[in-house]
Amino acid sequence: MNRQLYLILITAALLFGAALRATGIDQMSGMVHYDEAYYALDALSLIDQPRFTPFFPDNFGRESLWMYWEVPALAVFGADAFSLRVTAFFTSLLTLSAVGLLARVLFSRRVAVWTVAALGALFWHVLFSHLAFRALLYPTIGALAFAGLWLAWHTNRLRHWLLTGAAFGALSYTYFAARGWIALALGLLLIGVLVDRRRWRGSAVTMLVAAALSLPLVVYLLTTPAASQRLDQVAISDLNALISNLGVWLNVWVGHGADDPMYNLSGRPLLDVPLAIIGVVGLVVLFVSLLALRVGLTPQPPLQAERGRKSAHFKPPRPWERGFRGEAVFFILALAAVSVAPAVLTTEPLKWLRAIGLIVPLALVLGVGLDALQQLVVRLGQRTRHASSLHRPQSSVLSPVFWAGLIPAGLILWAGLNSARDFQAWVTSDDLYMPMEQHLYAGIDEIAANTPSEAPVYFAPFTADHPVLRFREWRLGDRPVAAFKSVDCLPLTTLGGTYFALDAYEGDLAAQLAQWREVVSVTEEASEAPQYTLVMTAPETVPFAAQATFGERIAARLASFIPSVVRVGGTISLDVALRRVGPVDEAYTLFLHTYPFYETRLITQADRPICPSYPPPLWRDDETLILHYDLPVPAQPGEYRIALGVYNSATGERLSFGSIEDAAIVGTIRVEG
Repeated sequence: MNRQLYLILITAALLFGAALRATGIDQMSGMVHYDEAYYALDALSLIDQPRFTPFFPDNFGRESLWMYWEVPALAVFGADAFSLRVTAFFTSLLTLSAVGLLARVLFSRRVAVWTVAALGALFWHVLFSHLAFRALLYPTIGALAFAGLWLAWHTNRLRHWLLTGAAFGALSYTYFAARGWIALALGLLLIGVLVDRRRWRGSAVTMLVAAALSLPLVVYLLTTPAASQRLDQVAISDLNALISNLGVWLNVWVGHGADDPMYNLSGRPLLDVPLAIIGVVGLVVLFVSLLALRVGLTPQPPLQAERGRKSAHFKPPRPWERGFRGEAVFFILALAAVSVAPAVLTTEPLKWLRAIGLIVPLALVLGVGLDALQQLVVRLGQRTRHASSLHRPQSSVLSPVFWAGLIPAGLILWAGLNSARDFQAWVTSDDLYMPMEQHLYAGIDEIAANTPSEAPVYFAPFTADHPVLRFREWRLGDRPVAAFKSVDCLPLTTLGGTYFALDAYEGDLAAQLAQWREVVSVTEEASEAPQYTLVMTAPETVPFAAQATFGERIAARLASFIPSVVRVGGTISLDVALRRVGPVDEAYTLFLHTYPFYETRLITQADRPICPSYPPPLWRDDETLILHYDLPVPAQPGEYRIALGVYNSATGERLSFGSIEDAAIVGTIRVEG
C-alpha cells in the first residue's frame, strides 16, 4: 500500500472511530461518576496550586498522570461533565492512532488500517471512550511505548531508544495495571540483549530513562505502604480462585458478558458476531505464522543505523530483525496475558476497567484477521474466470485488493452499527442513573434555577466530601451547602433551607422536617419515575433556649418530653437539639445516662457520635441539629435521673458543664415493674 492511499484509509478509519465516540457526548452532559469527579477535583487542585505529585492518595490512591491530562479541558470549559467527556474523547482518538502505529511497526500499513478500524468498532472501547477514567491513558501510552520499542530495536537509533524510555516512564503514571506492561518490556529487552548484544547500549538507555522518570512514583510507593492498600484488598490468594476467574473470562468473549451496568451493557459479550468471526480468523493466521517459522528468516540488508559500514560488520539478520511477524505473535500473546492478569488476579474478574489494556492485543488480532480476509478474497478472485481487473496496478482504486476490502469493511460496518446501537441502550439505561450520579447533577441544576440565591442547601444522604457534590458545588453560587444522613441527625436552619432527598434512602425526609419546621413546598423530580425530592422549609425566628452548654462549644437541650413513668424493659425515645456556640475542631460523642436518684452510679446509657455525616466542625451559626436517642429503661423499679453530656470521640475527655460538672441533669423518671 502506497503512502498516499495509506493516509487516506487511516484517516477514514480514525473518522469512523471518532464518529462512534462522539455519539452520546451530549446525552452524558448530566452524568458524572464518583471516580470521575475525584479525578476532576484533583485536576482542579492542580490548577489552583500547580505542583508535581506522582500519586494522589484519596479514593484508595491513584497515579497522577490523568489528573494533569484533564487540566487543559477543565481550565477551558470549567468544572462540568463536558470537560471530562472531551478529554476522554480525544484520548480515545490518540489510542486509535497509537494502536495503529503499533500495528504498522509490527506488520504493515494495511494491517494498521484494519487494526484502527477494528478498534474503532469495538464496543468495549467505544463505551470506555465516553468515561473519564485514568485507565484510559494506559493503552494509549502503552501502545506508543511498545511501538517505539519495536522501532528502536529495528533502527538502533539513540533518539528512538530515548523516546521509548520516556514513553515507558510516563506509562508508570497511568494505571496500576500498566506495571505488568513495564515488566513485559523489561523482559523483552533483557531477552533481546542476551540474543543480540548489538542492542545493549540502546536497551540500557531505554531502561535508564524509564527508571529515572518513574523514580518519584517508585519512591512514593515504597515509602507509603497505604498506597498499595487497595491492591491488597482486591487481590485473590488461592489457586482455585484463579481457575474460577479464568473460567469466567472464557465465557465473556462470545457468551455472557459482565452484568456491570457501569462498564458494560449488561450481559453483552466482548465480541459481537462480526468481530468474533474476524477474531477467529486473526488467531488462526497468527498461529499458522507462528508455526511457519520460515517467516522472518530470509537474510535482509543491514539495519538502518548500520548502513554504510564495512561489510565485515554485517551479520545475517535474526528473525526479529525482519517484519517481526513470528515474534509479533509471541508479543501479542504475552501482552494479552499481562493485560488480563489484573482482572483475573482480583476478586472481581469482570471489572473490565482493570483489563482495559487487553484492547490493544485484541485490536491487533482483529486487524490481522481483517487483512487475512481481504487477502483470501483476492486469492479467490484470482481463480475465477472473469478476473480481468487483476492486471491493473495494485495502487489503483479499482484494484482487486480494493474490491476484496469491501467484505471485511462490511463486517466492520456491521460491528460499528452494533456498537452504536448498544451504546444507545447503555447510555439510556435506567441502571446507569445511580452510578453516574444523575440525581445529584439534575438536582443541583434544579436548585440553582429555582431557589433563593442565598438560602442554605442540604443534600441527603451524602457527606460534604462527596466528590460529585464538591465538583458541582460552584453551580449553587453563594448558597451555603451541606450534606447529612438523617439516620445521624437532622440539620435545621433559621434562614429557611432547601433539602435534596434521594427517595430510595431518604423518602420520609419531608415528614421528618415537618415535625420541626414549616414545610413550604415538596417537589419531585420531573420524571416518569422520580428519584429525588426537593423540600423547602420556612425561616424560623424562635431563639434557641439551651439547657446546658459544654466546654463553651456546644449548647444542648432536650427537644422532646421525658415521660414521668416508664416500664421496666422498655426504652425512652428522646430527641436532643444541639447548636454550636464556639469554635469546634474535633469530633464529639453525646451521651445520655440514667443514675439512681441520689447516686452517680451509671445504670443505663445511650452514646452516639454527634452526626458523623455532618460533624460539629462543619456547623454554621444559623443551624440547630436534631439527634435521636433510644435510652434503655433501668431494670429495677425506682426513681432515676437522666444526665446529658459530651466527650471527645478520640480521647474520651468530657467537655465541662459549669465549673466542676461534666454532665447536665435534664430530667427524672420513675420506673415501674
